Amino acid sequence: MNNIQKFGELVAMLLAHLYENFPRRTEIDAFEFLGIDFEHRSFLDDNEGYEEYISKCQEADFLLDTALWLIDSGFLYGKIENEMAGFYTSKKCIDITLSPKGLELLKLVPSSLEVSQNLGDKLVDTINQGAKDAGSKLVSEALTKFGSVNQLISLFSNLGG
Repeated sequence: MNNIQKFGELVAMLLAHLYENFPRRTEIDAFEFLGIDFEHRSFLDDNEGYEEYISKCQEADFLLDTALWLIDSGFLYGKIENEMAGFYTSKKCIDITLSPKGLELLKLVPSSLEVSQNLGDKLVDTINQGAKDAGSKLVSEALTKFGSVNQLISLFSNLGG
C-alpha cells in the first residue's frame, strides 16, 4: 500500500471516529487506535525487538502526521503528543474533535451515496464493517467536492465585492 492509500484509510478512520464522538474532545492513543500491541520497554541493554519497535513507532507516527495534516488544514481541532524517552513512548492526539469545517465536510452527500445518508454516517458504517479502502474513496470524493464548493464560494464572494 502506498502513502496516499494509507493516508486515505487513516483519514477515513479518524473522521468516522470523531464524527461518532462529536462534539466531545477525545484523546486517541495512536498504538491503540491502530490495533498495535505495544509494550513499553527500553532497548539500552539489548537490541532484541528494536526493529519491531521502530516499525510500530513509524506506523503510529504516520497516524499522527495524518491527524496533524487534518489539523493544519482546518478539519480538526486538537494537538499532537509525540514523546520517546527511555521506557516511555507516548504518541497521542490530545483534545481532538471535528472543527466546523470538518463537520461541514462530513455533512456533504457525495454523488456515490444515497441521498438519505451523509458522508459522516456512511463513513461510520463503512469503517465499522472493516472496509477501510471504501472509506478512503468516500473521503477522497468528499474532499474533492468540498474543495470545489469552497472555490465556487470564494469566486462568487470575490465577484460580489
